[in-house]
Amino acid sequence: MNIPICTASMTSQTYAIKAERALSGAVIPCKVVKLDAEKSRRGCSYGIEFSCAQRENVERVLASKGIKPKHYYRGDEEI
Repeated sequence: MNIPICTASMTSQTYAIKAERALSGAVIPCKVVKLDAEKSRRGCSYGIEFSCAQRENVERVLASKGIKPKHYYRGDEEI
């Protein structure tokens, strides 16, 4: 069984790196990715990929660090 991959789109590469550091500190596996135009809605953008099973934890950790993603996606679908 494959666990779906979720993505949190960020406003900049800097915020994506900050999010990656926050999640790594909380022992949540993730990686910074460059998003395609369909997910960024305004050209090139960056995001964080993580297991959808960790979505609630990701939201909680990012909120505690004041990091607010633009959008969350499950695969190619906005959630």
